[in-house]
Amino acid sequence: MINKIKNRFKSRCFDFVETNYKKIPFDKIKPAEFSLGNGDCHNNSVAAINGKRADKVWLVWGGKKDGCVHFINSNKGLFFDETWHDYQNQNYYIIRLIDPSEYEYIGDLLSTVKRMLFNINGTLFSRYFGMKKLHAWI
Repeated sequence: MINKIKNRFKSRCFDFVETNYKKIPFDKIKPAEFSLGNGDCHNNSVAAINGKRADKVWLVWGGKKDGCVHFINSNKGLFFDETWHDYQNQNYYIIRLIDPSEYEYIGDLLSTVKRMLFNINGTLFSRYFGMKKLHAWI
């Protein structure tokens, strides 16, 4: 039952994101120098800035109905993802550009955006069950 609620919630989040945010065209996505696959996208994206591999950090929805809130980078107008290996099969929707002053608190920003999506798209029932597992849900 919880999985059914979770899947319905994620589907609603994706529908919201797809309607309200711009999709990054596939021709604007390039392979990353590193694909860490560690689930630490917020810190990976800041590390790419510090390592001079990127000039911007972007908060995105990565994937489709099974997607999640995610961070990627860009350099000279081309986007790349140092966290996921399979970037070619992902859809990325830009939620917003991250200001350099926010890098230090990027983990808090991740939680804030997840809560925002949860509050917009969750039902009372899904909020009750999901708020405790928000990170795992989106």
